[in-house]
Amino acid sequence: WTPGEHARFLEAVELYPHGPWKLVAAYIGTRSTRQAMTHAQKYRQKLERR
Repeated sequence: WTPGEHARFLEAVELYPHGPWKLVAAYIGTRSTRQAMTHAQKYRQKLERR
């Protein structure tokens, strides 16, 4: 993920904290629904490890 894509991902998750992932992906613009879902899962796991 590029820094720009990740920044848009974070904005989208603030706007739609519980989905739908289709809207999160649309907000990012360059990633699919599944990619947004897996990125969120990995991002949350990374936060939990801190």
